[in-house]
Amino acid sequence: MPGLGLGLGLGLSPQRPFYTANGVLRSPDNMTAAALPVPFVASASTSHTDPDFAPWHAFDGDTATFWAAGDGNLPPSWLQIDLGTTQYCASYKLIARNFAFGFWTAFNLAGSANASTWAVVDSRSGLSWTNGEQKTFTVQVPERFRYWRFNITATSGGSTEYADMAEVALYS
Repeated sequence: MPGLGLGLGLGLSPQRPFYTANGVLRSPDNMTAAALPVPFVASASTSHTDPDFAPWHAFDGDTATFWAAGDGNLPPSWLQIDLGTTQYCASYKLIARNFAFGFWTAFNLAGSANASTWAVVDSRSGLSWTNGEQKTFTVQVPERFRYWRFNITATSGGSTEYADMAEVALYS
């Protein structure tokens, strides 16, 4: 079929759905900068001062790189992806990375049409992780939004400095 990614590292574009065992990948898996490839934009409320831990690393398809929030005042913190167009999200995958102290133990996923008014579609708490562990979650209230945000409300180990994640993927 023309236009289908076959899991060969072809990347994702709005015109080329990337089919996986979890469904159609809606978030990028090939980011090389905060706004590349177009139309995607990754951002966060805070990031570690080292640019190697920038938000887009959570969407680059490489588990050796990761986003690290860190300002000495966590939680709360958030990681956001602008998909460029409205996309339906029914599930998501997270791959943990513990750079310093902080796995996400509680968070919610919210969506927005305008990046200012948010609707929580999924909430998780009491989570435990190991480094590199992958978890897939079914969204409690599947919905369509352009902007998607993970709001981190608790981290492991009592850390107030870091909250890390290797990879994030949204699926329809």
